[in-house]
Amino acid sequence: MKPATKLAILFLAALVLNACSNEFLDDMPAATSYKTGASGIVVTSRWDFLDYPFACPVATTTTFTIEEAPEWLVLENTTGQLIVDPMASSQSTLKSIGIIRAKAIQQGDLKKVGLYQEYMTIKADGELYRIPVYYVADGSPRIETESSVLYDFRDYQEMQLRVRNTGQGLLVWKIASMPEWLTLNNLQFTPAGLFVPAGGMYNIPLSFNMDAEMNSNTLEGVIELITNDTENPVVSIRFVADLGTPELSLNGVYQNRIAISNTMMGLSTSIYNQGNGLLTWQFSNLPEWLVLNKTRGNLTRYNSESLLFECVADKLKPGLNSDTILLKSNDPLRREIKIAVSARGVGNNANTYAIDGNVVDVAFIKSTNTLVYATSQPNRLVFYGLDSRSVKHTITLSKAPSCFAIAEDNSIAAVGHGGLISAVNMSTYTVDKSIEVGSLVYDIAWADSSCFIYTEQTDYTDYMYRVDTKHSTTGNYLVRDVDGRTKIKKIPTKPYLMGIRQATSPTGLLTFSLEKGSMQSYSHTSVGEVWFADNGELAILRTGDVMRTSTAIESTNTFNMPITPVATLNKADGGRMYPWWVDFAAVKGKVFILSADYYSEPYVYQFEDNDYTFECFYVYDKFYTPTTASAPVEVKARYVFSNREGTELAVLREGTDAKYWSVEFIATKN
Repeated sequence: MKPATKLAILFLAALVLNACSNEFLDDMPAATSYKTGASGIVVTSRWDFLDYPFACPVATTTTFTIEEAPEWLVLENTTGQLIVDPMASSQSTLKSIGIIRAKAIQQGDLKKVGLYQEYMTIKADGELYRIPVYYVADGSPRIETESSVLYDFRDYQEMQLRVRNTGQGLLVWKIASMPEWLTLNNLQFTPAGLFVPAGGMYNIPLSFNMDAEMNSNTLEGVIELITNDTENPVVSIRFVADLGTPELSLNGVYQNRIAISNTMMGLSTSIYNQGNGLLTWQFSNLPEWLVLNKTRGNLTRYNSESLLFECVADKLKPGLNSDTILLKSNDPLRREIKIAVSARGVGNNANTYAIDGNVVDVAFIKSTNTLVYATSQPNRLVFYGLDSRSVKHTITLSKAPSCFAIAEDNSIAAVGHGGLISAVNMSTYTVDKSIEVGSLVYDIAWADSSCFIYTEQTDYTDYMYRVDTKHSTTGNYLVRDVDGRTKIKKIPTKPYLMGIRQATSPTGLLTFSLEKGSMQSYSHTSVGEVWFADNGELAILRTGDVMRTSTAIESTNTFNMPITPVATLNKADGGRMYPWWVDFAAVKGKVFILSADYYSEPYVYQFEDNDYTFECFYVYDKFYTPTTASAPVEVKARYVFSNREGTELAVLREGTDAKYWSVEFIATKN
């Protein structure tokens, strides 16, 4: 619709709302039996053809024909379209709007200055209707108004434009154009204000267009008036609006994330302006499964508006549906906000697969994109191909496993299960032999060739143990800084192990020399867990600190070696990241982390591996449906691995109440 037509309809709405009084009209014609509409057809012989709207009591979209019109009204079109007015109230009889293009011929017999009303007759939908039209006998009006107006939204003053008639006659004005961010204030507009008598004044009430888009907090534009002042037929007024200093707050949205847990009820929140100015806001990029009761608007200072996010059930795919929407505003500090939205459809998504059994330990062979995991109930060692999304090999174990380790050349694996350590041939995927050891195996790590080091599960111990799976020999090392539950990991490419106690506080960080068969160094502090990067040059601790392994390898301090971090993991909000599990995609230079925080969101966090800065996060589905007939169970991610190419993540999730395990695949962003 043309801007001029929009303005014409705007005036019509105001006229209909306020219903013209007859006190200032001359020569009122006699009433007829026809149903009567309303109009903004106010013409003067000093104006050329313009668009004029009228309202008609026809509740349908149809065509109209002008059957009769006053002799002074010149019509450019005698037919047109009536369109149902979407803004018409249910009580109103004026349901549709039409537009005519017309001008007036000066009438010598209408000499008295004033406004004269007659009717034109139209035919629509098989019936006749009368529409009022108004002729202006002008005289010699003179318009006086400001050349420039400045409005500050931090003030409570009304936004208006003053029009004064300093001549001798009836001044008529019409808004020809105005900035998109301005509109006529229909609630305060008085139709009589269109006609300013000699010596009179009218304040044209304006308001902010709630649907306007702005890129600045200082808005500038021109209001153009058409008048019947022969010396000033067109008047331009510069209008400037200072929106002040608005501050956007989105209540109920934490860390820019909206998770709709009940897709039937949706999610209620509110947007609030806690600053001193006018806040403009707009949501965009909504996915097809998400609707919002209002996507744009404006808020004066210290006001709020309720929002309701609702899901379109038949648009939701099974499992987790996630996307990112945009919230733009004129808050200088929050011009554009990316908000992660998620909702869950019935069932599991296509990238989620069941894992049979209870997972007790996991490893990943990046060179072949093979996920290896040990399970109890049933007792097995499983080789799962990420590329094929299927189990490649399964090895049945005689007892429930507790841990396993794979040699760096992937030639052999050793599984601890009960009081046994079984040697697995990685070429034939068979158990070559099982060796009885004197205690329950708690954790195990590859040392060299066919040798593995393991720790025992007991109440108290001072030893780590060695087993040669080829020659079936065993031995032990006196290491007083272990306890009855100590995790151990080999530092990649280096002849050292790192160990972390699990039953003692502080957990400590011990470094063990495989060549010497003795403690290399020890730090008397809690680190919780350790993961290695950069071919064993760096270690990430559960504390969120990143340290060089050379710090521990080159030290001989077995009392309390100091740990000096080279980096610290921090999330987007600046809070420290405490990893639960860490994996690396060296080919992409990325680090993927699950948080150890108990109340952490269902996120996989991505950091870059240069200075370990946060980049983004991925949302995994926090629910899993074991069968089509069962209710979803809540899950928690325990392990994450990136594939060899760094393009996809495999997230292993455990049921928080029931022991259901599953794996979900998520594509990475970069």
